Amino acid sequence: MKILFLTFFSFFLVLFTYAQNSRSDTVNILKYEINLDFTDMDNQQIKGNCKVNFTPKINGVSQLKLDLLELIVDSVVSISGPLSYTYNDTLLNIDLGLSLTTNDSSYVTVYYHGSPQQDATGWGGFYFQGNYAFNLGVGFDANPHNYGRVWFPCFDNFVERSAYEFNMITSAGKKAHCNGVLISENVISGDTIIRKWVMNEEIPSYLVCVAVADYTTVHQSHNGLLGSIPIELVARPSDTTNMKNSFIHLPNAIDIYETGYGPYRWNKVGFSLVPFGSGAMEHATNIAYPLSAANGTFGSETLMAHEFAHHWWGDLVTCETAGDMWINEGMATYSEYLFTEKVYDYETALEEIKNSNKSIIQYLNLNEGGYMPISGVPHEYTYGDRVYKKGALMAHNMRAYLGDSLFFYGLNEVTNTFKFKSMNSEQFRDELTLKTGVDMTPFFNDWIFSPGYAHYEIDSTIIAPNGANYDVEIFIEQKLRGNSVFHTQTPIEITFYDNNWNRVKRRVITNGQFSSATVTIPFQPVLTLLNEDNKLNQARTDDRLVIKSAGTKTLNRSLFNITTTSITDSALLHIEHHWVKPDAIQNNPNNYRISESRYWSVKGILPADIDATAKIYFDGRYNSGYLDVDLVPVNGDSLILLYRENATQDWTLYLYYTKTTLSATIAYGWMTIDSLLLGDYAFANGDLTIGTTEIALNKKEVKVYPNPSDSFVTVQLAKSIKNSTVQVYDLTGKLIIEQPIFDTLKINTSDLDPQTYILLVIKEGKSIYNQKLVIQ
Repeated sequence: MKILFLTFFSFFLVLFTYAQNSRSDTVNILKYEINLDFTDMDNQQIKGNCKVNFTPKINGVSQLKLDLLELIVDSVVSISGPLSYTYNDTLLNIDLGLSLTTNDSSYVTVYYHGSPQQDATGWGGFYFQGNYAFNLGVGFDANPHNYGRVWFPCFDNFVERSAYEFNMITSAGKKAHCNGVLISENVISGDTIIRKWVMNEEIPSYLVCVAVADYTTVHQSHNGLLGSIPIELVARPSDTTNMKNSFIHLPNAIDIYETGYGPYRWNKVGFSLVPFGSGAMEHATNIAYPLSAANGTFGSETLMAHEFAHHWWGDLVTCETAGDMWINEGMATYSEYLFTEKVYDYETALEEIKNSNKSIIQYLNLNEGGYMPISGVPHEYTYGDRVYKKGALMAHNMRAYLGDSLFFYGLNEVTNTFKFKSMNSEQFRDELTLKTGVDMTPFFNDWIFSPGYAHYEIDSTIIAPNGANYDVEIFIEQKLRGNSVFHTQTPIEITFYDNNWNRVKRRVITNGQFSSATVTIPFQPVLTLLNEDNKLNQARTDDRLVIKSAGTKTLNRSLFNITTTSITDSALLHIEHHWVKPDAIQNNPNNYRISESRYWSVKGILPADIDATAKIYFDGRYNSGYLDVDLVPVNGDSLILLYRENATQDWTLYLYYTKTTLSATIAYGWMTIDSLLLGDYAFANGDLTIGTTEIALNKKEVKVYPNPSDSFVTVQLAKSIKNSTVQVYDLTGKLIIEQPIFDTLKINTSDLDPQTYILLVIKEGKSIYNQKLVIQ
């Protein structure tokens, strides 16, 4: 059924795309001349005409159909005089009065006026705000999203590219800024002026713009790969200083993107400030940029970097359809990370990537209609997180597949081949494959054309000496989240540590559900980590930390809190939150039902004397992504904690934790792991036996002394918990001592081996207290 649905959806998408783009198969729009009067801004009115120069692509063209949205058409003329037309507030159908062939060229001029529309969502269209008039070239709710049609007649699709000339009349000290180069500015009379702009580079209708206000221009320049690049920062006079300060790193962005993506091929870099608070729009050479983001600080400079990056992804190379929008927006969002990496450092960029990956895995499928590919998204999610954020994460993965040199070489080649053209995902794949020599079919099949995520984890290793080196055979298992087809030919980086924290890395290729590889390293490893540096975004999020002193660490990506009470040497910890179903319980006489969605791994190199606890939260709430709703649809009463040392062992009930449930109506609370061990942890649903309680006791209610002990230990209880049972377990979970207690109990420990144990107090079949007990 899933394959049939995707096939039908793809077929429907092709038909819809054809309907949007079909006019561009019959007529080529060569140039638009937009001549508009903005002197009646108080009444939010425009008036003027648009001359559309075109040539047929097929013989027998006798009509021209132009998109124009809810403006008043006064007349349509051509070189031979007035033309007949029909108009339904959406489509202007013009009778050319003759039949044209592919050898002909012609034009029509549409005279019109009115108040241009905004998109129903409030994002996109035309705005009159105070002293400003400006457009944003897409409408989030519009269908199609292209929104040139709100202010001039056009072929409003992603594939039709044309040159533009603008003649804009303004008054009262206002000036119009458009795409391209300012050719002239002339006074008509009094304070009324006309400005001519020319854009010879061909662009689609959604990248066409006008911004009108009492603007002044800060002129700068930067030496690019193809020569000096003019920079125009356009703002009202009172805003220019802040704008210049916020755009200090714009020259860095030019260098970064020219190196990564190829030469800047436009006639200028332009930004115009507008009073729009919900984003920016990448109009070619004249980006509409929010006034609030140019406040003199660097707080929004990644927005500047994003919009500017569109001059490679979204302006120079444009998506063929809305379903390919990840090429525009995913690559531009990835460019924010690249900007941060090069202006600041890779670690800062990687933190942003990791945090985004966690957010996407946790919430995307809930917020945007379930699991689906980033290519071919439904219309209502064109401008959602799947396109922007997950698209950027997949660009990061693409970099891992190709390596830095081939990645940036390939992107340079793609922008060169498809410059001033539209491109779809298949063409992107094929061009990368052709130019890099790396078959990108597996990558696109797995990450671009398929839903969900892959997850990789080391199942086991076999270590054998090899002279002065060691051979390590690594067994890797792949799991899936939101998908049913295992990924193939996936490169994964493995990191090996010795006891002194020296590390080496090796790259292996995984294929299918189970893979193995053998690598040679210069030492015997004590810790092996997969994808430690997150070169591949997958269904796992993690935190790496070094602990040198007592304290609490809140780890947001791994959803894991660690409290260290004592330590004399440094500890290296790598906490992983796996967003997939853990391995099944093999020996399960109690019929525990393990989580369907997640588990944790605690890996690291620990000093012998570390004393640490941990807190992990169970949560069935929507605003946390329904993390554990499969286990606890109503409350947390039946939730238990399982543990295994590694993937070669079976899951068992963990004994050394307390549970706190905060809500009787929905599962929300935490488990406090009293003795944090290296290994894997998972929630399960089962009967409560030992190790769990509704609310952990205050430690003042139980006294255990002396601790450490070498011969005996005394346990003393508060009045509220008299008549209980004391149990002592070793760290394998074996029950060593079990004795009843009224209020005080003295236990002989002289026969116990010197090591750490866990002491529990049991009342009415439930653990109400646990503590480490150290026997010397």
